[in-house]
Amino acid sequence: MGLNTLRNCVKLCTLNTFKSRNYCAGIESTQNVSSLIENWEKTFKRNNISEPDLSIRNIMVHVLDLSSIEELTSVSSRVLSTAQISNLEKFCRCRLSYMPIQYIIGGWQFIDLNVRLRPPVFIPRPETEEFVDIITKQIKAANLAAKILEVGCGSGVISLSILKDLAQIECTAIDQCKLACELTLQNAKLNDIDMKRMHVCQAKLTPDGISDINFERKFDFIVSNPPYISENLLPTLSPEVILYEDTQALDGGHDGLKVIKDIINLAPKLLQPYGRLFLETAPEHPEMIRDYLMKTRSKLHVVKVYRDFTKRNRFIEMINN
Repeated sequence: MGLNTLRNCVKLCTLNTFKSRNYCAGIESTQNVSSLIENWEKTFKRNNISEPDLSIRNIMVHVLDLSSIEELTSVSSRVLSTAQISNLEKFCRCRLSYMPIQYIIGGWQFIDLNVRLRPPVFIPRPETEEFVDIITKQIKAANLAAKILEVGCGSGVISLSILKDLAQIECTAIDQCKLACELTLQNAKLNDIDMKRMHVCQAKLTPDGISDINFERKFDFIVSNPPYISENLLPTLSPEVILYEDTQALDGGHDGLKVIKDIINLAPKLLQPYGRLFLETAPEHPEMIRDYLMKTRSKLHVVKVYRDFTKRNRFIEMINN
């Protein structure tokens, strides 16, 4: 079953479920914050919504325009206005339709960034925060005014985190999705990034290179969190992912390496001698990438494979020599 077909099936099941149940039964407009949280959490649990407690608490923080979940304790007895109740129910129904909380509230925290997010642009995962930490440490160790290319920037969190942490760095971020490029620019301005150091281009990676753009210079680092999920695993993803996130940001082809191989083939042409390529991958990919580099006699060589917080191989560093 293709992902689009599966997506339609999940949508149909969700619609039928909405028609057959009354989700708001027992929830009255006079209830206070604490009671509303308790009731909606039970509703989410009953309907198998992941992280029901965090879901309703994040929604409530958004409705009340608070800064953090911790602030809910001090307003637990507050009674919501009619408008706030309406917004709460609207957002909770979105969550019941499996919309990710990041899309519902329109943004999220990523390391030191506040970023805006809109479907279907890929939602940054916790592992990518580790990826950024690895990259910034290696850039600091190189001790140079590095020029960086990010392939597939999504909402821009990788490039923007690097720029926010390190001075004298320039980043060029590309993505084939127009909305992703727009979000990256919005997030750059939202986080006070110097736009003289940030360049965003809508361009598509192909087996022959990057379309619609010719780089006049080479880069010291190329970084990417590319699509790396094998196509046979796509139907096993959560409804939140299947229904709302961009398939092209997930689908890595039959072995998960389709886009990764394109990046590997392109990197030696765009990297300075001894420049580095950093990729976020699936745990099984590092050895497959080593084999591919040997098979194609690539100028790239694996320097190190890093594990994520679950102790699985997740990030790979290569050098161009």
